[in-house]
Amino acid sequence: MACQSSALEYHLATLDGEGPWCDWVRELQRHPVVFGYRKGAKAHGQLNLRAFIALRAYIRREQINVIYVCGIRAAFILRWMKPLMPGVCLVQGVRWNPASDSRLDHWFRFLERWSNLLVDGYITNSQIAADTLAQRCRIPTRRIHVIYNGLAEIPADDSETSARPLEVLTVANLSPRKDHLNYLNAITLVLATIPQARFIFVGRDDMSGEVQHAIEQKGLAHAVRCVGFQMDVSSYLKRARLFVLPSPSGEGCPTALLESFAWGCPVVAYAADGIPELVNDNVDGFVVPPRDVTAMAEKIITMLNDGSLAVKFGQAGKKKVADKFTLGACAKFHEIAIKRIVHGIDSDFQMRNVDTKTVGGFGLEWAAFDQSGLIEIEKKQIFNDYFSIFPWGNLPSNAVGADIGCGSGRWASIVAPRVGFLHLIDASEQALEVARKNLGNIANCTFGHASVAELPFEDGSLDFAYSLGVLHHVPDTAAAIASIAVKMKRGAPLLLYLYYAFDNRSWWYRAVWKLSDLTRKIVSTMPFGAKSILCEIIAALVYWPMARCAKQLAAMGKMPMGWPLAYYRDKSFYVMRTDALDRFGTRLEQRFSKGQIECMLREAGMIDVRFSDREPYWCAVGVKK
Repeated sequence: MACQSSALEYHLATLDGEGPWCDWVRELQRHPVVFGYRKGAKAHGQLNLRAFIALRAYIRREQINVIYVCGIRAAFILRWMKPLMPGVCLVQGVRWNPASDSRLDHWFRFLERWSNLLVDGYITNSQIAADTLAQRCRIPTRRIHVIYNGLAEIPADDSETSARPLEVLTVANLSPRKDHLNYLNAITLVLATIPQARFIFVGRDDMSGEVQHAIEQKGLAHAVRCVGFQMDVSSYLKRARLFVLPSPSGEGCPTALLESFAWGCPVVAYAADGIPELVNDNVDGFVVPPRDVTAMAEKIITMLNDGSLAVKFGQAGKKKVADKFTLGACAKFHEIAIKRIVHGIDSDFQMRNVDTKTVGGFGLEWAAFDQSGLIEIEKKQIFNDYFSIFPWGNLPSNAVGADIGCGSGRWASIVAPRVGFLHLIDASEQALEVARKNLGNIANCTFGHASVAELPFEDGSLDFAYSLGVLHHVPDTAAAIASIAVKMKRGAPLLLYLYYAFDNRSWWYRAVWKLSDLTRKIVSTMPFGAKSILCEIIAALVYWPMARCAKQLAAMGKMPMGWPLAYYRDKSFYVMRTDALDRFGTRLEQRFSKGQIECMLREAGMIDVRFSDREPYWCAVGVKK
């Protein structure tokens, strides 16, 4: 990730001594900074005062302004050293879900609960770990950033999984936390049905031969092989028919899992901690209840016996990693998160192509109107108003797309079940919190805090995208559309809704709008509480009577063309309240004619531009050429 970043300069350092990690860093053509030392051939060094003194001296000499630390002991000591390092931000990486009943996790939660104010920000690699920090350690969610691991490249190997030998691979250090001993019981059950199956354990032995001894005792030496730590596991992944992760707890976003997907190798794992965020059950692998040895054995047998299923799952996993878990996206998200932490959540730090006050207003709006009061049938009706022209039939299977400016996530809740994966992006962290809450039960979504100018995707990676009612609130709408288009694949559709310039309305309608816009410019500058009350009054005294008159006139067949607010004639008062605050509470608003919207889409590389012929205007779709 550090090697991929162009906006941040990383110094890769260890408080430990020389060891395999340093050798790996040198292989990446980077120079490791070693503060600690080791005595003899010990597997690990020990944290000592000399290492921390050397770290402090290095920070002052090199003018480092952020320490990004992974490791409980180091993170805890460094937070108490902060007074000795003025101007330095401390960012703590949490690479597992600290929610278990283990002594380590109990101590971690206790320490974080009472000393997290000494840490400037947290980065987790799973949503469930972020939830644990927020709910059990009382860390504000605005200080927690979820960034999944990523891979630098996808292997070009195209060999079908069904042609590989019946080898089941596990890449994990032999430690009690990984639960290899219990996994051996599942292997025994598998071998009773498929005696020719073979199992490979790759990883450092931290149990002093206990696993190897258990293999001998169970009579599994002919079928289970421990090969120790391997610098390069690609040869094992290339041969594996199946990858199994036996950890029943404590997992965040295991890179070994992503690597198995990248080699087209399906996965069987326990549905523990962050694993369900990576493995889509019955799509690219199987997840089973934690410590259910029988269920794990059954799924391993199913995968080994069904070559076509292994191929199908393997291809789905490989596509998912290529679309979602890239090192470029990981690096980009880290750049955004660290810049935000350094400049402060509530500082004047500016994302590109963002009006900060407008973003802040929308955060408050979605917190107030989280769409929990929106009737499901009404939500689907409004969804169809926007998506009536969207070419669902042209999307590939398991399509990966993005909701740009997701707000509360109301549309994502309908889109996500129809596609393979959906990224929700918003410039407001407060809005993302609402979206996370609303979509907490939907597994194929991720949430990213970024502006439209800093989308954390690889160029040409999205199968589709949509942005509804958002880009007319950014300073440069044309640049925003172009930023989305560059992330899309050839032939990928972009659905866009922008406020229209009333180019299909009469002169008097435009005159009424100008009067209302003057009201907006006044109301939008007020504190949120005051403008919220005023917008409630506008909804009650303007939206509701105009909409209900339109409903009655339409029933009588006498509604005049262009009746103001006629769109709301069949909408609930909740929708009117939401939209009144959206309309009159927003500081930055731009409007575009149909021709201007088409021009911006075409300049961004879109072809086959089409417009909806019904309200809301203008809703358009274009295809990336």
